[in-house]
Order: sequence, then structure tokens, then C-alpha cells
Amino acid sequence: MARPPVLLLCSQPLFEARGSPLRVRATLGALASGGWAVTAVTVPVGPEVDLPAAVRLVRVRNWLGVRSLSIGPSLAKLLFGFFIALRAFLLGLHRRPRVVHGIEEMGLWAWALARLFRARLVYEKHSDPASYREDRTGLRNGIMRLYAKVERFVCRRADGVIATGPGLAAQARGYGATGRVEAIADVPSSEREADPDRVRAWRSRLDPRGDRVLFLYVGSFAAYQGVPLLLEAYPRAFREEERLRLVLVGGGAAPAVLREPAVAALPEGALRHLPAVPPEDLPDLLAAVDGLVSPRLLGNNTPLKVLDYLKAGRAILATATEANELVLSADTARLVPATAEGLAGGMVELARDPQARSLLGQRGRELFTVHYGHARFREALGAFYRPWDPHGQGTGNEEA
Repeated sequence: MARPPVLLLCSQPLFEARGSPLRVRATLGALASGGWAVTAVTVPVGPEVDLPAAVRLVRVRNWLGVRSLSIGPSLAKLLFGFFIALRAFLLGLHRRPRVVHGIEEMGLWAWALARLFRARLVYEKHSDPASYREDRTGLRNGIMRLYAKVERFVCRRADGVIATGPGLAAQARGYGATGRVEAIADVPSSEREADPDRVRAWRSRLDPRGDRVLFLYVGSFAAYQGVPLLLEAYPRAFREEERLRLVLVGGGAAPAVLREPAVAALPEGALRHLPAVPPEDLPDLLAAVDGLVSPRLLGNNTPLKVLDYLKAGRAILATATEANELVLSADTARLVPATAEGLAGGMVELARDPQARSLLGQRGRELFTVHYGHARFREALGAFYRPWDPHGQGTGNEEA
């Protein structure tokens, strides 16, 4: 029995170790395990990974000569979007898709191809356009307002909208979406559980003396993530509690924010920066620290890092902002005002209270076990696709 075809369009750098690419990888695996044959057309940027046999990954040619793509809409993605749509059109002529699945910036192109091929349109929404705006007015803000209008157009015409969290689902409904709208939570960066030996190795590397309290942030250094605020808070916390150490993961080789005077004035070893950690190593690193920080400022989509943090079973310190509070509560995290004073105070309090850290970590892991993870993601996506499966499959539980 032939698998029903899905044509997936994505201008994200698959499969870099960041939110959207990791989610798309999980989506491809879930669709393949649910009985669908997926052709994913994407940009010529990002590492290769092993994919199920039912998934065909097609990268367009690198006419632009780029080596990386930034987070959020960009001119490069706009140009690549045309090449992706053209290649997808040619592939669709060979085998007509039953579903056209557009990720983020590819939504408008996906709508056009779905109309052309008389296929179902699924639009997948990963972010709030407003979270990419800059503090000052300018060209980028104008582009993001235009992007929001395009997204509204697509949501109103999609047969189904998948959002990464309830905040984005509510936004899609507010756009006037007429098809099904479902919030399907992200998956953690890795399915693997922490390995005790690797955890001990990370701890020895980060705390050779064995008497420090380690806090860690992992993720991009985009403005909405709040890293500058965290780096404003940490020196204040360090002055009150000298056992504190902060580890930052992400942001590339030498983020400019690390050159701020308050950061440069810290004693050697007080702050560690790791440009990147492979997703498969992340469970061990997260389990090796005492506290995990999410200083998110903007957006109404749950940060992927929060799911990784919950899975790790370590205490979470988070700003009391909409993005964090979609998943976290006072039972599972220390929520503080989105200020330097709030973050500094939260770090000091948790550093001095190991019992509170242990209880928050335990409750967070329980929340993750009940509501999140790869198995639940496959089930939810399979259920979303089931009405369009001519064979009555799509449970998300079959093996590819």
C-alpha cells in the first residue's frame, strides 16, 4: 500500500542545533512513523543527519553562496523561498501531494502550491512575529509587520494550523483561522537520558574544586532571549554569593555581549562560555549543573530550552513572562520579574537553598514526564494528520 505523499517546505537551516530545525526533524520522523511519505524541500545550509527511509530531503542549490542563516525572517530566506517553491512545484508535478506543509516563512508559498495541486494546506507556526522586532523603529520592524500580515493571510486559508504552544495557537485563532488549530508542544533537543559518567565528567570540567553552585543558560543570543539582562544580573548576584558560577551555551564564538564592562570585570573563571554543544550531549551537561536559567523577554511561544530544562530535572530560574509561563508555574520554577534585580535575587536565593532546588527539579521532571516528550509529539501530530490519511493510518505509533 503506497504511502500518501506530503510536500514539506522549510527555509530553516536543517538540521542545526536550534529550535525550529530540531522540531522539523522531529516532524519528519513523526510523519514517517505515521505512514506518510515526505519530501522536504529546504535550504542548502545545515548539517546532514540520518532520516527515516520514508523521508526524502531535497536541498536547493546555494545560488546565494551563504554559509549560515539567522533566526527569523530575512532577505536570504525570502530569496531561498522562491527556489524552494520552484523545486517543490517540479517535484509535485512528478507526484501530486495530498498535503502541503509549510513551515513559518514558507507559508505563503505552501498556500500557492496547495491551491495548485488541490492539496490540503498545513501551516506550522513557530514564533510570534512581534518577538523579532527591534526596540527602535526601522526597516526590520516594517518587514516584521508585513510578515505578520502574510501569516494572517495564510492562517485564514489553511486547512490546519500547528502552533508550538497555546500562545501561538491563540494568536492564529485571533487571525481568524477557519481550519483546525492545534498546539503541539516542541520536543526536547535529544531523546536520550543523561548518562551518569558523562554528567560527572561535565561537572568536573565546570567545577573542578567541587564547591561551586553552577547556573546555566543554553540557546541563541537573540534580543528576545534576554541574555544581556542575565549578564547584567549575574555580577550583582556574584557579589552577594561568590560560590555562584554562570555557564552560557550558544551565541557563536565571541558574542559581543560578553565584552560588556560588568562582565569583563568578573574574576577569571566566574563565567564560562561554550559556543555550542551538540544536542546529543545536552542532557549530560544540563544534569551536571545546579540551576537552569530562562531569561526570556518577548514572544508568546514556549522556549525550547524550557523543555530541555524540565527533562533534566534541575531547578529552573525564569522570568515571569508570557513565553515562560505558558509551561512553568511557581510549582515548577522560581519565577522572578524580568529585571536584573529579579534575576540576581533568584540566583542568590536558589544558590543558598539546595532543598528548594531539589524540589523544583523533581516537580519539573514530573511535569515533563506527564505532558511532553517525543512519544507524545508523535501521537499529537499523527492525530492532527489522521483526517487526511486515505488508509486510515496516521496514529503516529507505527515504525517507519
